[in-house]
Amino acid sequence: MRISNPNFKTVNIKPVSKQLLKIKLSLVINTRSSGGFMSEKLSREIRKLEVRLNEFLEHEKEGVEALKECIEKFLKLSGFIEKVEAKPSSEQLKELLKLRFEAIKSFNNALEKMSKAEHEKSHLLESYGALILALEEHYQQYLKEKL
Repeated sequence: MRISNPNFKTVNIKPVSKQLLKIKLSLVINTRSSGGFMSEKLSREIRKLEVRLNEFLEHEKEGVEALKECIEKFLKLSGFIEKVEAKPSSEQLKELLKLRFEAIKSFNNALEKMSKAEHEKSHLLESYGALILALEEHYQQYLKEKL
């Protein structure tokens, strides 16, 4: 995703979600090709990871959208400030205060949305650990049975 404005430097943003999606797809492909001997616990942890990934992606998307809205509000405020004379009229001052409040409120909203995404990311990390542990337990049991 690219965010650009003629007055500012262009910034490329690479959401974490694309990397997580690749990890998820890799896990699903690797576990499905394992010959059908996956344990219930391992299967449950994979499904849990999938649900948590979807929740994270949704919250991250909401956070990005809120951040885009926030940027637009601040750009609108900035443009208005540039247009206002050194001594703004009372109407211009009211509009300035209104735009300032909207920008700050939007920024707060974006931070709340992004914090929810970070919270969901913490659940993903828990699921990674649980999945790796379940996978190891499964293969340890498999090796005991085969050796």
